[in-house]
Amino acid sequence: LDEWRTAISLDPDYGPAYFNKGLVLSKQQKQMDAVQAFRQAIRLNHKVSESHAGIGDLLKGERLDEAIA
Repeated sequence: LDEWRTAISLDPDYGPAYFNKGLVLSKQQKQMDAVQAFRQAIRLNHKVSESHAGIGDLLKGERLDEAIA
């Protein structure tokens, strides 16, 4: 996680760092933090389907309305 935070601090527009940060946070059971990281990845490049899928996986069954948005 620290590596991705460092990458983001060096280049806040580097979307893959946010995506990977989201993956790490998800594995640490920090779902809402992971969702925020995936959302930032999407803001930077909305065409990356993995970030959309990451949010969907985290929110399915829990907050369907937010997963669809």
